Amino acid sequence: MTRGSIDQLLSMAAPQPPLRQVAITTSLEAEEAVAGLLEALFETTPSTSIRQGSHEAVISVFTPAERDNATDLKRKIREQLAYFEICGLDVGDATIQIQQVKPQDWSESWKRHFHPIEINDRLLIKPPWSRKRAKGHQAVVILNPGMSFGTGNHPTTLFCLQQIAAIIDASETPSCLDIGTGSGILAIAAAKLGYTPISAFDNDPQAVGTARANAACNNVSGQIDIAQASLEDLTPQSNQQYSAVCANLTHDLLKKYHEPITAQLAPRGRLILAGILTSQFSAVRACFESRGLKLVNSEELNEWKSASFKQS
Repeated sequence: MTRGSIDQLLSMAAPQPPLRQVAITTSLEAEEAVAGLLEALFETTPSTSIRQGSHEAVISVFTPAERDNATDLKRKIREQLAYFEICGLDVGDATIQIQQVKPQDWSESWKRHFHPIEINDRLLIKPPWSRKRAKGHQAVVILNPGMSFGTGNHPTTLFCLQQIAAIIDASETPSCLDIGTGSGILAIAAAKLGYTPISAFDNDPQAVGTARANAACNNVSGQIDIAQASLEDLTPQSNQQYSAVCANLTHDLLKKYHEPITAQLAPRGRLILAGILTSQFSAVRACFESRGLKLVNSEELNEWKSASFKQS
């Protein structure tokens, strides 16, 4: 469910049931596992925010307040977190917070989390409610994040945006493939900067719907081919290759599919990888260097490491 559809529900005349926010503070290492836990419990995609200057992430969902008893819910969550630790996963403090939120305040609460982001003098990413104006020749991306698909605040997404803005100056025919598009932020930014053609896909139908809605909001629907697909659909022999390929994925997926991902890259193209914990980076790097790619630059922030590779 996108934020727009939730706003419509909250504005209906009939009284709405109270909502409850369930939030877990955990380590960056356990971010994905905890997000999966909340998604399984509540059947909705959770949101993630990274606490700047720390090694913690806050994973949260909004759910009807009467759905579960708070005490029972905390017990279920603690049991699963304890299982994660038995499996060797560091879950950090694993603080669980459950609080009631007034329905009329729910959508407004999102606005406190998403702020405009400037990518040098090339891009301005902002939510629809922001009044911030572009400077000079900045391209503007209006992004309605939906419930959890992001606006570029996560360090891995921010690195990808910076690379997309930098690469276009070095490519005569800039084209882009966005693997795991989520909100569509990278593909939309590429369209605003002049990349063509642009393809994007995600295996989550909700993400695909959000990405298409965001593309329409930015008047670039005709410039981006957004599809529901999986990494298994990529082939080692690609008919369409791209000067920039973005893959903001987990390290296990990057390693498993490094061959078909590399095959999408045009000669002298750039591969932008993100979503990798620093401790996992060397193994990912080795996979792509085995395919003839050369590390161009990398950046580490809050235990996340992102990198750009160049096709020889």
